[in-house]
Amino acid sequence: MALEKIAKFRLIKNTSSLFSRLLVASSVETFLPTSRNFAQRLESSPRRPIVSLSRHFSSQNTTKIPSDSLDDFRAREEAREAEFEKQNRAEEAQNEAKESPVDEEQEKVDRMRQEILRAALEFAPSVGWTREAITKGAESIGYPGVVHGMFPDGGVELIQYFYSDCNARLVEWLQKETEGVEKVPNPSQFVCRAIETRLRMLQPYLSTWPQAIGILSLPQNAPKALSNLLTLADDICYYSGDRAVNISWYTRRVGVAGIIKITELYMLQDKSMDHQATWKFLERRMDDAVFLHSFFMQSDEAKNQMQKAITTAFETGRNMLGLNYKR
Repeated sequence: MALEKIAKFRLIKNTSSLFSRLLVASSVETFLPTSRNFAQRLESSPRRPIVSLSRHFSSQNTTKIPSDSLDDFRAREEAREAEFEKQNRAEEAQNEAKESPVDEEQEKVDRMRQEILRAALEFAPSVGWTREAITKGAESIGYPGVVHGMFPDGGVELIQYFYSDCNARLVEWLQKETEGVEKVPNPSQFVCRAIETRLRMLQPYLSTWPQAIGILSLPQNAPKALSNLLTLADDICYYSGDRAVNISWYTRRVGVAGIIKITELYMLQDKSMDHQATWKFLERRMDDAVFLHSFFMQSDEAKNQMQKAITTAFETGRNMLGLNYKR
């Protein structure tokens, strides 16, 4: 009886052991394929290996990511900006090269217009600043009189050409007078000489110049006249050495423009030899301007009032031009 119990106990024990082994083997066989697939996915994945990630986030890792200094960062950014500007310049050069060539026919027409207007100036003192002067000028250089149709504004275009040409000639004079000179010794005297030089260009046309003033005073022509005057005053002030960006920029230019116009009007009724009375009048106005400027600059209240008045006058001129005038 005892032997039977011992035999049954061993049978149960062996069966249990065999079952346990089968269960473990089955579990191992089930887990291993999954583990192999997971390892294969890790090997084929572009992500970092688990060992590397664990080392990176491990508290034992003391390696720090290197950081650039501020100087290195600035140098790198400046290099990028320089490269960007270089590319922009290259693109601009390419765009300019691709632009359509100048219309040769239009250039020919413009040269013809300039020739006719230049020839027409010879007739302005006799027939005035009119379409007739343009017709006579065209015929004098071999063009038919009907080409006056190229100038729809008539005498206005002739006046504009004369004014612009005189301003350009004055700039040439200013450049010669200041060539190689760092600073003009006496700016007020220089401005006075410049205005006299410019007004002397009117002498051959004084007989009909009141007509030109009347034409330029018309509302539709006022912007052109104001633009010419402001350009003239700015050129004179610039070459005299006045390049400040404070209130004196406005006061000098508005003051010079006013002196030019009032001396021009005085010149029209001056009958003295070589207009000597006009040049003395010009000198007195320059002295008055210098005195008034120094007087206003001595008083803060007067300075502020003058600043408001000059700024308002200049802004009004710019608005009349309709061009947001800047020099």
